[in-house]
Amino acid sequence: MLRLCVSQELLAFVSPSPVPSVSPLPMLALPPPISLAAHASSVRTVRSLKRKLSASLSPRSARADAAGPGIRARLSEAIAEKENLEAARAESVADNERLRNQLTTKARQLTQAKQYRKHVAADKRDAQSQVSSLQAELEDSTDAAAEMASEYEEMQMELLFEQSRADTDETDGGAQAVQPLNLLHDGRYDDALRAVIYAHISAGVGKDRIAALVAITMQLLAHKRIEQLPSAATIARMSGELNALTQIQLYERLTSDANALTVFAHDGTTKSGKKLGAGVVHIDRAATATQDQPKRESVALFVREQADGTAESSVRVLTDAVADINAVGRSVFASRPAVKNNHFNGVLSDHNVTERRTNALLLESEAKEMKDTLEMYCWNHK
Repeated sequence: MLRLCVSQELLAFVSPSPVPSVSPLPMLALPPPISLAAHASSVRTVRSLKRKLSASLSPRSARADAAGPGIRARLSEAIAEKENLEAARAESVADNERLRNQLTTKARQLTQAKQYRKHVAADKRDAQSQVSSLQAELEDSTDAAAEMASEYEEMQMELLFEQSRADTDETDGGAQAVQPLNLLHDGRYDDALRAVIYAHISAGVGKDRIAALVAITMQLLAHKRIEQLPSAATIARMSGELNALTQIQLYERLTSDANALTVFAHDGTTKSGKKLGAGVVHIDRAATATQDQPKRESVALFVREQADGTAESSVRVLTDAVADINAVGRSVFASRPAVKNNHFNGVLSDHNVTERRTNALLLESEAKEMKDTLEMYCWNHK
């Protein structure tokens, strides 16, 4: 009876048309009675079936079924994209963790490097302090060694003098005793002593050694003891006097014969990082020289430091040297004409480009025009 009722309700739900009447069925044997729990379960089952049928037969469900394949494809794509995003997220999390570990490592290394730099800076300061102390000790030791060497040289000279005097006393019976010699007259040292000191300066002897050398030389060779010798400061001033005398001699040589042939030779070099220029004048008096005058001679005009290695600097050095010679020489030979760049008959140099440019400046300049435009080259310097 229950099954029949369910079938009629389903048919009424599915088909809205009226159901034709059915003749009553013959009476059959009734089934056993249904429990309340089974009835409730059957009711729930029927209601669930009705909902499913209603959903499947609704227009919305039909549209869903029609669009089902596209939705499923999009759903599959969304699921795949989600999986990719999850994989990318997991990979980015792993990368972030790796980068975080690397950052931690770099920060640790930076801290260690800072600490190491602090230790290195401290060690450097200590080393610099030690170097400064050692340099000071070295300077003191050098000064002490120089003083000891000076004292040793003086003691050697005294020993040589004593031995020489002892030998002289033994051979000559003391006939040649050392005699005092005074070379200071009216507050000025004798010209002979000045000439000896000039010779030592020209030979490169230091100003602190010249007086002792002169004294021991006079005692050993001439048996004379100079009572008073110039100090190192006075000898240094004599060096300036020697420079002035040299310029006076150059002025005298260059202006003594106006008809002599003069050639200015020049060259340059580099020594210890400094540009040096040198000039020499070759003088030929073959046509006018007397018997007591040399026919040919060469005099050193200058050796000076230049600003650079250009030809303009070489010409500037020559101009300065000539001006210094005139400043000193004309005070002695006032009647003679001044020396100028055009005083020379020609130039002599090697084949260097800078030297040839210097020759061109000396020969072609109207303000510094030479007497003869003669340019010569040294055959031994290519």
